[in-house]
Amino acid sequence: MNAPLSKTIVIWLMVGAVLIVLSAPTIVVLGASFTSGNIIAFPPDGFSLQWYAKIAMAADLRNAFMRSLAVAAICTLIAIPIGTLAGIALSKYAIRFEKTLQIYLLLPFTIPLIGSGIGMMLLFGQMGVLGQIWPVGVACCVINLPS
Repeated sequence: MNAPLSKTIVIWLMVGAVLIVLSAPTIVVLGASFTSGNIIAFPPDGFSLQWYAKIAMAADLRNAFMRSLAVAAICTLIAIPIGTLAGIALSKYAIRFEKTLQIYLLLPFTIPLIGSGIGMMLLFGQMGVLGQIWPVGVACCVINLPS
């Protein structure tokens, strides 16, 4: 199934235009972040890494980044084995509660995220584990597992 050359060229030109339009804001912000002035401006006044040094020195940002890494690790350690085993089981084997498992795995798509978040917050509050990192990782895993 070969498309005419002109159609292929038009499609690739449109893909290129969309990529440029979508990436342009990121490129402008990235370019402006290297400015040597006191205000981030584009085009940059000069080349400097002062803004990156300020970010690196901010302890609260480092702590938030480390918490994000911990949550991502927890979510990954839970979601990969569960998702892989569920996918293998649903595709290869005739299991007893196949439809129930499929509904459970797709449930986060049908419930709005705010409802899931509030429900998990109430559950974790009842368990007395609010303020810890692992419940956030489990909540992310529950929301992201069907993806």
